[in-house]
Amino acid sequence: MDNFEKLKEMKTLHEFETYALDESLSGHGKLYFSAGACTKSTPRYNEDAFHKYRIRPRVLRDVSEPKIDCKVLNSSVSCPIGISPVGLQVLAHQDAESATAKGQLAILHSLPRNLEDPSVTFEDLKWVIENSKLPVIAKGILSGEDARRVVECGISAIIVSNHGSRLLERVVPTIDVLKEVVDAVSETGTEVYLDGGVRSGSDVFISLALGAKAVFIGRPAIWGLSLGGENGVRKILQILKDELFMTMQVAGVRHIEDIQRSMIIRT
Repeated sequence: MDNFEKLKEMKTLHEFETYALDESLSGHGKLYFSAGACTKSTPRYNEDAFHKYRIRPRVLRDVSEPKIDCKVLNSSVSCPIGISPVGLQVLAHQDAESATAKGQLAILHSLPRNLEDPSVTFEDLKWVIENSKLPVIAKGILSGEDARRVVECGISAIIVSNHGSRLLERVVPTIDVLKEVVDAVSETGTEVYLDGGVRSGSDVFISLALGAKAVFIGRPAIWGLSLGGENGVRKILQILKDELFMTMQVAGVRHIEDIQRSMIIRT
């Protein structure tokens, strides 16, 4: 069976993950893209944390044509799902970042990995913002206090992220601190996005209910890339869009702007 036929078979992100780790990723690619810190366990914590939330649907509402379009930093996008920066994509597919970009709905760009500096402070962030002609987004925020600090620096938006749990063992799951970050900057109008653990349309719904303006995915895009290049990435995003659409219909929501925090419960 060729990759085109295999793509047609795929119905969930879990199926993509299983195939990528068993078949389509090389040894080096599998090791790199599945790695976390130390015991490599935390990536699952991100996913498992979503399972603590339950959706409380509303009834008797017209949901015949749910709308999932929105604006991110004043730019119109077809849905609130984008792709996070991921390094070494050539380990997944020969077209690497080029294929990911062609298959994307929205994609972020980060500083090159060789520009990382452990001595960077809030003052350095201010300098970057003052000298950039582009919106600067702070990724890796996991507390309300840090969220307020980066907003004071002049940041354009915040991504609640633990960087795929690649840097710190036992780091807090992103969905568990999303509400705290959103509430900390709610009066400033700063947009907050979530990265980490999103594997279904219901995960997207829960993130939006907790206040995220959009979500970003990393590893799932790589799974799609490894199987079908640009078409694989596009299929991953389409699955999430379709699942979000269905979740909204069953939950009684016509537009993503109408998703409310009261519609979810943490067990």
